[in-house]
Amino acid sequence: MERNTTSPSRRRLDEMTTEVMFPSDSARLQQVTIDLAGASVAGDERRTNEDRFLIAERCQEGTVHFGESANPGHTDLLVLIVADGLGGLEAGEVASDLAVRSLARRLGSVSSPEEALDPELVRNAFGEIDDALHEEGQRRESHMATTCTMASSLWPRALIAHVGDSRCHLVRGTRLHRITTDHTLAAEVERQLGQPEERLTPLAHVVTRALGSRQGSPAPDLQEITLRPGDRLLLCTDGLTDVVDEEEVLSEVEGAGDASTLSRRLLAAAGARGGTDDATVVAGLFDLQGKEGELRSR
Repeated sequence: MERNTTSPSRRRLDEMTTEVMFPSDSARLQQVTIDLAGASVAGDERRTNEDRFLIAERCQEGTVHFGESANPGHTDLLVLIVADGLGGLEAGEVASDLAVRSLARRLGSVSSPEEALDPELVRNAFGEIDDALHEEGQRRESHMATTCTMASSLWPRALIAHVGDSRCHLVRGTRLHRITTDHTLAAEVERQLGQPEERLTPLAHVVTRALGSRQGSPAPDLQEITLRPGDRLLLCTDGLTDVVDEEEVLSEVEGAGDASTLSRRLLAAAGARGGTDDATVVAGLFDLQGKEGELRSR
């Protein structure tokens, strides 16, 4: 991952807005609008952006749409992924790209959307990507690895899967909750000794678990959450979180009216704080419309 001198016109951006239905407490159907967007900027330290992100939608007829928009249809599964190729190794951008695309295709190929929230299936999918990275590394005669953080959502459920030091945050009301735990040496020491992580900066970028690593198959951390109207889900790489603290992230969430604006504002904040690493954000905004309607995407 790296950071930003890239102009806004060169930013990679995916956006999608989807409306879904859920039964309310009064047993009548109400409408939730899900606004999704992602953005990524290259850092100053390298010429190649080694971050990748992907937004995918699977429609009820089984079609999977990747990237910029969703075709009209009935959405039954959403997948958000960020990955950060490890910069100290070769072909980090290849590793992160392979991870996001392979994972999205695997989840999009399930026979029912509920399977994409099956912890065992997701765990196996991460293992398959790990194997594929080892094979690709052998073919290239190089070592490549990547972090990977994913949210697969079938409203109102969401399964979060995570390896590495990218993060998933949930903003609910006025509080920001960090859903994932960093797999870094600094975080390990903090958990074991109670040492504040900010005092362990030299260890903060020593990743202890990654896809493609040579430390055995890295099992992902898995956590299922139940989303509510008004929630904001953020997936981001450490090019953002290294320089923008959680209080400022929360402030940007509160000030942004849509996912595209939010992702761009967070990247601008990273640049303003002097970030030099690649930075990537995928944002999901879940808002109650309070009216009846059909399940549809646009």
